[in-house]
Amino acid sequence: MVKIPFKIGYPQIATLCLCLFLAGCVQPKALPKEITLDNTTCAEAVSDNPKLIYLQMNDCIDKSQKKRAAYLYAQAGTLTWYQSLIDKSETSRLAHKNLPTEALAKLSDSERKEFTETLESTLDDNKLRQQICSRLLAPKVDYNVELANSYSDKWLLAKKGYLHCI
Repeated sequence: MVKIPFKIGYPQIATLCLCLFLAGCVQPKALPKEITLDNTTCAEAVSDNPKLIYLQMNDCIDKSQKKRAAYLYAQAGTLTWYQSLIDKSETSRLAHKNLPTEALAKLSDSERKEFTETLESTLDDNKLRQQICSRLLAPKVDYNVELANSYSDKWLLAKKGYLHCI
């Protein structure tokens, strides 16, 4: 048995759990089967940077993995919406508008049309949209515990405002 040289009580454990949760040390849920495609080769969102996520989205579209691309589109858009709620700047609002436009402009007309149809059908399906909502990853931010609820509330507000997550 290992002896710990200090006393650990409920407040310390609760604080540790909160810190681990806020730092993102929680294992993410697997993508729902309706969103995961067989032989997936395009990556999941590996960044909090929406511009990089939109590039990943285009990679998925190139590999004909449009449902995975729809998830990445939702992740990136929710992140830009969240950022505009946090800093309330014109730059953030423009990024929310311009980043998807720039990413979609890199696609051929046929790719853009096919992806738009997939995106609309995916987000119009309440079950699929809510599955995507449950899979969105909140950004990892450095902040103190007193602001934790504010950032968490803003993330939930971004998900609700952008994708109508419940």
